[in-house]
Formats: sequence, structure tokens, C-alpha cells
Amino acid sequence: MKKLIGFVLIAIVGCSQYDEEEALNIYFDLDTILQNQISHLKATNPTVTKKVELNGETEKTETKIDTGYWATELNLFIEADINKPSFVGAFTEERNGNLVTYSRKDSNADGVQKFIVELFPASEQPKEINISTKNINSLYESSRTLSLKFKLADILQLTGYQVAGKQKILSQEPTKYLVDVQIDYQNRMP
Repeated sequence: MKKLIGFVLIAIVGCSQYDEEEALNIYFDLDTILQNQISHLKATNPTVTKKVELNGETEKTETKIDTGYWATELNLFIEADINKPSFVGAFTEERNGNLVTYSRKDSNADGVQKFIVELFPASEQPKEINISTKNINSLYESSRTLSLKFKLADILQLTGYQVAGKQKILSQEPTKYLVDVQIDYQNRMP
């Protein structure tokens, strides 16, 4: 089953198009939130329950993530930040109560299509963030949904995240995957 986790990570990372553009603060500031969460996760060393599904096969593990690995673990979310110079004017923003939705104006463009933030009431802190992406080229098609969930304690804490996707490589059957991670700050591992 270790192959299952490795394959899913290769499938997810292999289709990423990391863009090293300098971040701006035009849209929701995901980068700052994630950098703060990475620091907090390194300091608290919580227990992590990770469930990986690949085409119907499931593997579940409970572990702690090496403190130096948190940035890598959350890299897909860091890459999905829409505060980049190339995205200036690429999204419309709609606010409805505690919900902020950024929608890609050009639905044919690759990358982030929708970026939805649910805020805690009377706060600008995120309760949940959902990001939809797609990439299409001559070799493959992929779509994924990224989700981050938070709680407000003394500080904002990431409680879980999920990556669900579908990938179709030329002349192969589609691959469906799900990575679901729950973070338990009460049950810290030594």
C-alpha cells in the first residue's frame, strides 16, 4: 500500500505547474496564512491521520509529519495562491455574507478556476478554503479540488485538508485520487 501513497503524490506533484512569481496582496492572502500554519505545525508537532484513495483502493495511516516537511506537504495549496502578478484582473470577486468567491474570468485558462473562502463570523479569518483547478494539454487532463479547514482557538489552526482529483493521461484510463488529512493537536506524538 505504500506504493499507493507514492503514486498519488507523483500524480499530484507531477501535474503541478509551480510558478515562482512574487506574491501580491490583491486577492485573499493564502500565502501568509499557510506560512503561519507551517510555523505553527512545526512548533506543535500534531498527530496526522492520512487517508489515501486511488481508484477505489484505500490506505490509512496515523503519524506525525517531519517538521521540515510541512512546506512540502502543503505545497499544492501554496501553488494555488492567486496573488501573483499574472493573475491581476484574472478573477472576479463576489462577497455574500461570510463567503468570498473568486472566479476565473477565462474559464478556458489552465490553473485555478475558483477560489472560495468561508470566513468565521465577524472575522476575516478563514473557516474553510476550497480551490478548484484544471490543466489540459496534449498529453493529459487533470482537475482537482483542494480544501483547507480551520478552527479559531487562541490562534487560527489548520485542522485538516483534502486533495481530490481526476487525471487522464493520453491513451490510459482516468485515475481518481483522494488524499484526506486530519490534524489532531490534542494527541501529539513524541
